[in-house]
Amino acid sequence: MRLVKPVKMEQINAFIDSVEVEKQVIELQGIKATIDALIAATDLATISDEDLTKTWAEATAQYNMVTARKPAAVSRVFTEGTAYVTEFIHNAKVEIEARKLSTEVEEYLVYFNDDLLNTDLTTLTTDELINDRQANAKTKLAELAQYDADTLNRVFGEEKWAAIESYAARIDTTLTDRVEAQLDKAIDNYSDFGQITLLNYKAVKEGHRRCGGQYPRAHYRFRRASGKV
Repeated sequence: MRLVKPVKMEQINAFIDSVEVEKQVIELQGIKATIDALIAATDLATISDEDLTKTWAEATAQYNMVTARKPAAVSRVFTEGTAYVTEFIHNAKVEIEARKLSTEVEEYLVYFNDDLLNTDLTTLTTDELINDRQANAKTKLAELAQYDADTLNRVFGEEKWAAIESYAARIDTTLTDRVEAQLDKAIDNYSDFGQITLLNYKAVKEGHRRCGGQYPRAHYRFRRASGKV
């Protein structure tokens, strides 16, 4: 009597997995055909706003189905990878955002004019920097944070957008430098016992409060100098 060699569980699982991969390959072939046809039929520069949104949504949905399949199946169908799909989806999203932002960009360009961006911030008072320049810049940048970086560079222009980001960063740097300067002055005026004077303590604490407590490095230096850490 011929004995049948028992099948190991690993072999059973491998067989089941191979069958599932074959099933997914068939599914992916249809998905790829849909995606490729969608990309081939779309001119992002001329497509209508409504169709653009539909195309982006459809491409995204199709790609999500791709990522839900096993990598082994995906690699067999998308033999050159899926980067071209994600690139198309990204470009479609940027096009949607750019069209929307282009209707609002004038407001931002009026505010972020060249005179504002080229201001010598060291000539402004701390109150002006915090309550006017920093507050307004943060509000407007928070509004723009919803857009992709490629969208912002496209609508504003890379040079202009870089200048806007630099301006916002310079505000923070200027305020930080002022807090640091206050700390340096206070540290230089230690008493013989290594304790900061009450007058300097109040001055530095007030400077930290006016800057909204947003400069932890400066605050740490102050606490270390005061023997609080």
